[in-house]
Amino acid sequence: MEVLNNCKFIMHRGSTAFAYSCIFNKPSIILITQDILDKNDIEQISYLKAFSRETGEKIINISHKIEKKTFLQNFKINKRKYREYKKKLVFFKNKTNDSLILDYINKQL
Repeated sequence: MEVLNNCKFIMHRGSTAFAYSCIFNKPSIILITQDILDKNDIEQISYLKAFSRETGEKIINISHKIEKKTFLQNFKINKRKYREYKKKLVFFKNKTNDSLILDYINKQL
């Protein structure tokens, strides 16, 4: 979490980095490969597209040449969409995902 909090942007392919990019208001770039598209991995593709829709973040196919202009355009966040995403999917009863996980672990011990 500390690394993500101190970074300029987050590049990921579907992980808890989704939530942390919103929590810390960091631009994020969603990475996909041609291999995933060729395999027609519907679950992975749908997951990434849903996050893209929810947050306004772009999906970049890293198997293709990436234009600098296109890449740099991804460093703007949609604050309204980030706020809505946090309310809807990141927080539950005013707790973050990591605190919910810690609560669960502590109850199990």
